Amino acid sequence: MMITAKSTLRVPALFSLKSKLMGTIWDFAHFGFVCYLSSNLKSLGFFFTLSLSLCLLKQSISERQRVAFQIGSVFLLTAVLFRLRAATYFDVSTSLSGFGLLVNKFATVDLRTLGISYCYLRSVYAITTRQSWTILSFFRYFFFAPTFMSGPIMTPEDFELPRAIHSRAWNQDTAYRLAIGSLKLIAASLVLTSIPLVYAKTFLIIPNGSTYPDQFLYYLAGWPLALLWVGVFFSGLWLFLNFSGFSDLYIGASMLFGIKPPENFDRPFRSRSITEFWQRWHMSLGVWLRTQCFKPIAILGNGVWATRLIAPLLTMLVCGAWHGATTSFLTWGAMHGVGLSAHAAWSSLVRVHLPETVTSHLAYRLFSWIITHSWIAMSWVFFLPLDNQIGLFTRLHIAALLVGIKP
Repeated sequence: MMITAKSTLRVPALFSLKSKLMGTIWDFAHFGFVCYLSSNLKSLGFFFTLSLSLCLLKQSISERQRVAFQIGSVFLLTAVLFRLRAATYFDVSTSLSGFGLLVNKFATVDLRTLGISYCYLRSVYAITTRQSWTILSFFRYFFFAPTFMSGPIMTPEDFELPRAIHSRAWNQDTAYRLAIGSLKLIAASLVLTSIPLVYAKTFLIIPNGSTYPDQFLYYLAGWPLALLWVGVFFSGLWLFLNFSGFSDLYIGASMLFGIKPPENFDRPFRSRSITEFWQRWHMSLGVWLRTQCFKPIAILGNGVWATRLIAPLLTMLVCGAWHGATTSFLTWGAMHGVGLSAHAAWSSLVRVHLPETVTSHLAYRLFSWIITHSWIAMSWVFFLPLDNQIGLFTRLHIAALLVGIKP
């Protein structure tokens, strides 16, 4: 049978139609999965509608007025973010043991806690990019289920890259991601038993007339100083295994749909400065912070020292507030901001004048590593998910214990 030119043209058109149909089916499947996870569909629908409306309005505004509109839109979304997240922090200190961590992660998610944060980041990307949006394209970007809850954070450009063909190498990489992510989560559940800040509640006996925070501090004050430091270092290790494990799982799940999100972690414990740490830790959030916060602040500051000192501090305060509008998260952000500013000042004023024989010496590199990760480890005191009764005042006392000051 002879195949005519007309019939040969129909085959790719047919496959194209089937591909688009399957893509649409999967898009609505992602939407359904997200709705299943969310316990607050009104908030989800409101935030999506608001973000979509702002993206579509942006396209009808002149180039001269667009920057002002984008700034106003970001402020509006930020206000909505804090309103929806108000008073929704939860106690996870009793639900993180063993595989309960994995079950808890996939339990019903209140949009006002975790999901709304990543909705916000995607919406800001969508508003500030020059990309044109349709209702369907924004719907697909906003509701992509594998990265909906906790990233990696994809830019619109990442999401719109051509879908990969599932080659043997691609499938092997997908399987590896899913396997290594699962192993990291198992390791995280084992490491958790070494963190006294999380498990203190298990061992506490609270007498009449005493308060839980007082007994919590009394319990920790009995730990040797070295073991307290081991505890906070293991806190960072647990956070890494837990978060990077889920990131690997989400990357693997995305690859099943032909999409590979950006990497989120690149051996952060090799960092010898806090600046390098943020180039290796939660990298997709780091990119968002640099493009959406650091660069605009540095441009407004219009000066070398504004860029090196003020911009890092304000950027990390934004990062802390994004994690949660509490004094503990803001303190964590301030610590990282101060660390970044201090490293920028050290690099500009001191390190640049040191001979290479000093900066390349093993002792200098080891000292840099210890200083960097000691500061980061202490900051985890203000970041760890503890009991709601453990506020900033108690966490400051815990930090004081790490330098030998007992209450």
